[in-house]
Formats: sequence, structure tokens, C-alpha cells
Amino acid sequence: MIQDKTDIDRKIDALLERDSTTGGMNAAMIEGYRLWDNELNRVYQALSKKLPASQWKDLQKEQRAWIVKRDAKFKLIDRKYATQGSMGQVDRRSDRMEIVRQRAVELRRLLSLR
Repeated sequence: MIQDKTDIDRKIDALLERDSTTGGMNAAMIEGYRLWDNELNRVYQALSKKLPASQWKDLQKEQRAWIVKRDAKFKLIDRKYATQGSMGQVDRRSDRMEIVRQRAVELRRLLSLR
């Protein structure tokens, strides 16, 4: 799944190693989501300062569209795992985190091109 591990990925791995109970896995996924969401927002703000105005407007439009798509995916994920029990909640959180992770990594790549 994850080919190039980031510092955030390593933090999540460490949390999972420290507590492999269902509760620990849920806590790791919650923290992972928070870290990736913060990273996405950090990189997005950095791009706002580096991109020329026309490219920034394009990115804003793309980001708004991504948010709509993300929310739709989250609804599907929630329905998928609604009756899956405690491990389903870990999987639900993991899937949500991965969506945000992918976008953050994508924006990181864009920022690195600047």
C-alpha cells in the first residue's frame, strides 16, 4: 500500500506497535488522520504563497472539487463499515486517513516542484 514511508507514516506505525489492541489501532488511525489533515492544510497554505495567482485559483477550484469527492467517499466508507464491528471502525478510520494522506502527498509533490 504505502511505498515511500513519511515521518507521519512512521509515527502511525510506532503508535500501532506500542498498542496493537483495537482501541490502540483506533487511536492510531484518529491521530494519523489528524496529522495528515494538518499536513494537507500546511502544504496547501504553502502553495498559496508560492503559486502564481492563476495557478493558485486553479488549485483552489481543484481543492474544492476534491473536498466534495472526499466527502462522498467518506459517506461510502461509513456505509461500508457501518455493521462491521470494532475492527470495521479501525478499517473505516484507516480508509478515511488514506484518502487525506494521498491528497497531502499529491500536494507535497506539487510544492516540491516549486
